[in-house]
Amino acid sequence: ELVVTLPESPERNHHELELLMAIAAPLVAARGWSDPECEGAFTRARELVSQIGDVPELPRVLTGLAVSFASKGDLAASADLAKQALEAAERTQDPVHLLMAHYTVGTPLFWQGEVTEALEHFEQTIRLYDPIVHASLAQVVGLDWGVMARAFAAWCQWMLGRPELARATAEEAVALAEQVNHPIALAQALSNRVVLHVWRRECDATR
Repeated sequence: ELVVTLPESPERNHHELELLMAIAAPLVAARGWSDPECEGAFTRARELVSQIGDVPELPRVLTGLAVSFASKGDLAASADLAKQALEAAERTQDPVHLLMAHYTVGTPLFWQGEVTEALEHFEQTIRLYDPIVHASLAQVVGLDWGVMARAFAAWCQWMLGRPELARATAEEAVALAEQVNHPIALAQALSNRVVLHVWRRECDATR
């Protein structure tokens, strides 16, 4: 609230961008990715990036906005933003940016029915993710990319006719969520695993 009262300057814009990125994770946790205020934070961050130039935060801003659009069902916009995020991440070659971007590209592809291609991107995230290095990201961005990549990879594997691999991957997602000790990541991993148990007609496991 205070930073927007400061005179316009590159330094002021950087301060606002940092604050928007800081508030994004608690907004996601408290209200969800599709909440207007959460989306608004990422939208404003993107405006600031366009004013400042190609800054290190760009891949994260674009991934956040892409996930917000995917969460409310605007898959075309999400896919476009995710592609931009991956291009920005490839320019930086930062493993964190790359794993986030690959997951974000995979999500709209999955919901659009491009399951094989989506799985390739989720597997890229899994390969890049190191729980020792990247577990703390969940506290910063609001989700754990390694957990969610496994959770969605399990759905893809089921749809591609690999039921046992799907179950093992879903179990890995839950185990990783417990390891990184992030309650929201664990809730997400369990909810995705529940759906898989329903598809497998495993009533006891579902309950």
